[in-house]
Amino acid sequence: MGVYWIWSFWSRVRRRMFYGKIMRTIFENMTDYDGSDASSSHGSDSGYDDSGLQCACGLPAKLRMSQSARNPFRLFYNCPRRYDQCDFFRWCDEPSLTGDRHADELNLIRHECTRLQRMFMKAQQDHENDREKWEMQKEELMSTLCEVQAELDEYKRKVKMAAESDLMPPVDPRWSSGRDEMDLGDDAIEIHAI
Repeated sequence: MGVYWIWSFWSRVRRRMFYGKIMRTIFENMTDYDGSDASSSHGSDSGYDDSGLQCACGLPAKLRMSQSARNPFRLFYNCPRRYDQCDFFRWCDEPSLTGDRHADELNLIRHECTRLQRMFMKAQQDHENDREKWEMQKEELMSTLCEVQAELDEYKRKVKMAAESDLMPPVDPRWSSGRDEMDLGDDAIEIHAI
């Protein structure tokens, strides 16, 4: 319970921290500064950020939004140049590097574990929701089946009552069997007089 509460609290704080960045990024993705489409194969452009990050070129890193299937709408920093970009890349939601290699690796591992836990919890929640929907559909179908079965039983009961009733004329056993067994000759009609 405590770990989940801390994760939930930290998640809400991080959402609030990045809310302004995300909204600005989404707004700027609608139209770029010059009015042209801002999307690219690596991600969509956004404005410069006050994060203080600089790419390998020495320019302020640009905040962008990923459009990949693996990381949709995830924010990242990279070189602001459209062409001849350097290899600078950093996810926006990953912890900053401290300079201590061991501590940085531990932070990245912790961050990745937390991210995987969130993904696992979301998958579990989705599975639970799907299972609940399936159970509801199953109950609805079983209810419909019971109604149809009751209706069928009622029709069978009515047919049986009608067959046993005096209102129905008696059934000639010769008519119930096939025509081959009846010996009527060449399509002759028998007329009985009383």
